[in-house]
Amino acid sequence: MARVERHTQGFEGVIVRDLLANSILSEEAAPAESTITLISAYTNAHGILLIAGELLAARERGVTLRAVVDRDGLTREGLNALCRFFDEVTVIAFNGLIFHPKQFVVLQGDIGGPDRAIALEGSANLTGAGLSLNIEEVVITRYSHETEQDTIELEALAESVRRKSDPDAEVHGRPMGLASPDEPRNAVWIIKEGELVNEVNRDYVSEELQSEARKRGARKLTRTDGDDSRRLSGRARGRCTLPLPAGVSVSDFRSADEEDDDGAEQNRQEATVEAAQAVLEEVDAEINTGEVDEDRLDATIIGLIGECEVTRVTPSNAANEVVGTDLVGLYKSLSTQDAELAHGGAGSNEISWPAVGRFLSGDIGEGARNALTIQVRTYDVLTGDIVESENAAIYRRDRGSYRGIEDRITLNPEVWRGDHLRQGDIAVFVPVRPMAETTPLAQSLDLGAGEPHLLMVLIPASHPLHTRFPITPSGRGQGTLRTR
Repeated sequence: MARVERHTQGFEGVIVRDLLANSILSEEAAPAESTITLISAYTNAHGILLIAGELLAARERGVTLRAVVDRDGLTREGLNALCRFFDEVTVIAFNGLIFHPKQFVVLQGDIGGPDRAIALEGSANLTGAGLSLNIEEVVITRYSHETEQDTIELEALAESVRRKSDPDAEVHGRPMGLASPDEPRNAVWIIKEGELVNEVNRDYVSEELQSEARKRGARKLTRTDGDDSRRLSGRARGRCTLPLPAGVSVSDFRSADEEDDDGAEQNRQEATVEAAQAVLEEVDAEINTGEVDEDRLDATIIGLIGECEVTRVTPSNAANEVVGTDLVGLYKSLSTQDAELAHGGAGSNEISWPAVGRFLSGDIGEGARNALTIQVRTYDVLTGDIVESENAAIYRRDRGSYRGIEDRITLNPEVWRGDHLRQGDIAVFVPVRPMAETTPLAQSLDLGAGEPHLLMVLIPASHPLHTRFPITPSGRGQGTLRTR
């Protein structure tokens, strides 16, 4: 009899991405000459990149990779990623109907008469959220020829997989039909077959697709709970989609003509500059159009920080730190006072960073009168919100012989009022425009006059990236981010 496993993402601590990797894409499940078919109603590049390593390994050992996806649930970057990683790509485009199956199947042996099969089926789509975040129910079923009934079920599964991309298969009594720009009302678009991409079909379908940033922005809502109004951006508070593996980005699939440069050697500083520029582009999209791909932005930030060596700095060794060509940014673990709307000092809302602030401000003297006025753009990874502080300031405060000199930064009070500053979160400050001293990153970026001086990224304690930053057992820590 077929063996069945049932899992619920979210309730059991399981991740569909891991189930897919282990049950369908692994060498044990899919040895050489197997066929893997991923069928999905919604597909984006983020979801594909979460399993990119497994897909490449499967192809290298002789597994045929097939994808059958719905056009209306597909993004432009997702289509390009499918063409990059899969041997066969079919897009189903009904007029008035949704192609809604979610079925991930490995067939061992001949696809028409397989020896064994494993199917992961349920509610999860081939998206970043579907594979790692949403509450999803999936069932893993293993098929063989042990009994006559097993054979019947195995053959039925193989036929179910086959007909979903068969132009002659009938839906409501009518064949789906082989589609092309000349026959656009038919449903089956062959994008890639036998490792050859049908450029005409891909370009035609691609014109109908939205980018991942636009698709995500279209789903944004506003919820009002009493007097508290906040934006919902498709993300549960305190939860994030699984970060992308190092070295991959959704932006790599923005162009259908993107060359395969996986083997190219890249300079570390150039990669950092590109990542920082991508961050700026995304937050600019939010400000200018209200549309931002938060999954990609988070992944880009992870990529930016992943290119850096993070070092904790204390007041005692801060003097040994030198601003050199490798400085990318600074970080600080937010204290209770940092997170409060109002506290002592100059009577303004401010964050103190005794050890590292001078790396940004240079020699500006001491006291608030010598403050350096700057622009700060804040991105909260937890909520996806972006707050502009047009008249922020960095100033130096002399706290006496016992506590010494410390740097402070003032920000727009909305950063505090929006609950963006939370005790224990990490604040990463990336200088993107020259201030008292020109940073290498600022020097490398082609920035306009309106760009901020600082990008401040707030990383909650629940985020996987939080562990990247050295802090003390009491939760305190500050330091530098430098290229390796």
